[in-house]
Amino acid sequence: MEKTCDYNICTGCGVCSTVCPRNCISFIPGDFGHIYPKIDTKVCIDCKKCERVCPAINKSEFNKPLNAYAAVIKNERDYLTTTSGGAAQALSLLTLRNGGVVYGCASLSDARIEHIRVTDEEQLELLKGSKYVQSKAWVIYNDLINDVKAGTDVLFIGTPCQSEAVRRLFKTKPENLLLVELICHGVPSQVFLHDYLKKQGCDIHDVDRLWFRTDSGFQIVASRKQQSGNYIPLYKSVPLWTNGCKDIYYQTFMYGYSYRPSCYTCKYARPERCADITIGDFWGLGAEIPAKEIPAHPHGISVILPCSPKGQEKIDQMSNLISLYKRPVDEAIKGNHQLQHPTPHRIDVVMFNILRKVIGIRQAFNISFFVRRSIGFVYRILTGKQLW
Repeated sequence: MEKTCDYNICTGCGVCSTVCPRNCISFIPGDFGHIYPKIDTKVCIDCKKCERVCPAINKSEFNKPLNAYAAVIKNERDYLTTTSGGAAQALSLLTLRNGGVVYGCASLSDARIEHIRVTDEEQLELLKGSKYVQSKAWVIYNDLINDVKAGTDVLFIGTPCQSEAVRRLFKTKPENLLLVELICHGVPSQVFLHDYLKKQGCDIHDVDRLWFRTDSGFQIVASRKQQSGNYIPLYKSVPLWTNGCKDIYYQTFMYGYSYRPSCYTCKYARPERCADITIGDFWGLGAEIPAKEIPAHPHGISVILPCSPKGQEKIDQMSNLISLYKRPVDEAIKGNHQLQHPTPHRIDVVMFNILRKVIGIRQAFNISFFVRRSIGFVYRILTGKQLW
């Protein structure tokens, strides 16, 4: 066979390569650097194991959230160094302290973003913070399978398509596997990220750690680790919304221009969820129902949605690590578009992806964004409503 699935719906989860008995599936960068599986047809025996596990072409099981919580981790340092309210950190600490292992997305040397296996609390530092780029998750699948088979409690944290890929590694979902999915808006490629850093004069081989959010807000910081253990910045982007939001990486990410084609038809962007727990930023908190009982949270607050009895049980167990405030499920869904529908494949997105191949990313963005604003302005004049 030549392809597991059509590239337009491929999520780049990599599960196909893990189950291939002939190791004939590799990964190659396609349009805009997005990674796709390539099958060596000379070695392939057409067993179709890759098709049977592919999340893109197989039916997924969805469940409505059982509850919704606003959450803030109790440890002050963790709150200040994690994204939002620290839900992922609390779940990871609970797992490690109960003798389990954690698999999550880490920022590594050479500006790599990959999933890693974590067995102690010190390693959790590498998982902290959002990574607005697609992680290589398949590099840990075999280790995860071995841990599950050994009876170890395993926590996996990733995007919904990665979480579903992990579930499909097993015929039936193991009791000792907890799947936690992030609320995902879409993913740029690491090729695009690395090209962007190089154009800023940053040698990616000198980068030991990347941050995508800082105290200044949405900002990319590439740093090198010193012998003292401290990090010195090699490059800092302009914080988002500052000076006209001139950072092209963040501009294309925030407006949905740099995502994989599959992100625009994402079947996981809906109120019903696939994993045991869904976490992310709690946008829209208190918009309709007052949240006066929740203390000030200047560095963000997490939303936690348990979507299975196992997920609810884990949340109940971490009350000593994180402050939980029960909220209406509808509030969490209304506050986050990705819990309703995928990022639309708008006309300006289509225009951008045509123009960038001819005139470059910056000029393509400027023209496409002008079209976006113009359409929005005309729509508002004609209807009195906001389009986007």
